[in-house]
Amino acid sequence: FGVADIAMFHLVPDVPQAPKKHVASLFKAMAKPLKDKNYLWFAGYVATLQFAFIPMAQYLTLYAMDKAELKNRDVQLMMLVLPMVAQFIVLPVWGRAADRMGKKPLLVVATLGLVPVGVAWCFMGKGSTWVGYILASLGTALWTGVEVANLNIVLEMSGSADDASGDKSKSGGTAYHAVNSVILSMAAVLGGLAWGGIAQWLKDWNWTPVSGWKTLTSYDVMFIASGLLRLAAVMLFLPKLHEPTASP
Repeated sequence: FGVADIAMFHLVPDVPQAPKKHVASLFKAMAKPLKDKNYLWFAGYVATLQFAFIPMAQYLTLYAMDKAELKNRDVQLMMLVLPMVAQFIVLPVWGRAADRMGKKPLLVVATLGLVPVGVAWCFMGKGSTWVGYILASLGTALWTGVEVANLNIVLEMSGSADDASGDKSKSGGTAYHAVNSVILSMAAVLGGLAWGGIAQWLKDWNWTPVSGWKTLTSYDVMFIASGLLRLAAVMLFLPKLHEPTASP
């Protein structure tokens, strides 16, 4: 399938562009978004959410196989098939919501929804695998809303300085895309290292708060911590994000 992807891409027409006479250096171009205070608040949000969310996918898969004892096919159904169906259903809904409400309200709603989804993984076990199917689908549906809003915000910031005369001298251009990709990648790398360290450190830890209740393990610590970080992303950064056309 990877080879087919490459082969079909060769069929996409290449639109030639005239070379630009004055091309800013890479670092000079990428410094421009870092001077934009509104973008920095947005960057803090996406970095925190990426740090909290992305590395959890691997641990959710391990958790489903280790604690819930799901088979390979059931894990794929829970973690991949049903979430992709959910994404297919909600994608146009999030798109219309972004057009009507704005991107900032969309981020608030979707991210707040991801907070209980993260913590609720603590309640999935061998006898309650149905919880995992619901959470995996709901989590992907909400994350789709975040991605829709994120993409649109970066696109707007890239060309938001264009005035009525068409002057693009103040436009951030693709530098916003580049910086956003770097920040997302760095947050994912640091998140992977941090969650891996926590998992290794607490690999033998367990605690039963009340006799007869579920025994908490390192998985539960990570699920709760991820939920709290998602809440922090909303509370600390989104109030500072400025979007004049957004609904209250």
